[in-house]
Amino acid sequence: MKDKSDFHIMFYEQLALKGFQACLDYSKKHIADISVNGNIIAYFTKADTIEPNPYAEDVEPGTIEKIRDVLSDTIVMFEFEDIRQLFTDNELTTLYTCLVKVVMMPDDEISFQESIDISKLVKKFEIIMPELAGIGEEIENEYDDEYSEDYEEVEQ
Repeated sequence: MKDKSDFHIMFYEQLALKGFQACLDYSKKHIADISVNGNIIAYFTKADTIEPNPYAEDVEPGTIEKIRDVLSDTIVMFEFEDIRQLFTDNELTTLYTCLVKVVMMPDDEISFQESIDISKLVKKFEIIMPELAGIGEEIENEYDDEYSEDYEEVEQ
C-alpha cells in the first residue's frame, strides 16, 4: 500500500493535467496552494479537502467543483492501484463488461438500488481505465440494436 505522500503526488499530477498548478504550502492548515494562471484560487488542506481562496478574483464558475472532481477521481485511482495489481487488464475488462450488462438488465431482474450501486462501480472502472468507456458505449449500442425491435412491438 502506498502512503499519503504518494497520494498527494498523484493528485498534483492530475491537477497539472487539468491545467492547475499546486505549490506546497507548509502552513498550519494547508498542504498546497492551487492556482491557475498564477492566481491562487484554492487550498488543499491537511484533511484532504479543497477550500476556496476567499480572496481570489475572477474565478470562473465551476472551477472549484472541477478541482474537487479531480480530487475525487484521484482518490478512486489511488484506491484501485492495489486492485490493478491483483487483476490483469483483461480480467478488469471482463468485470467491467459484465457490470455494464447487469446495469442494462430489465427492471424486474435488478432493483433500482442495485442498478445505482453497479453504475457507480462502472464509473469507477472508467476512471481507472478510461479506455473502457468506449467498450461500455459499444455494449449499450449492441443492446439497443438487439432489443429495439422488441420496443417497437410493445409501442404498437
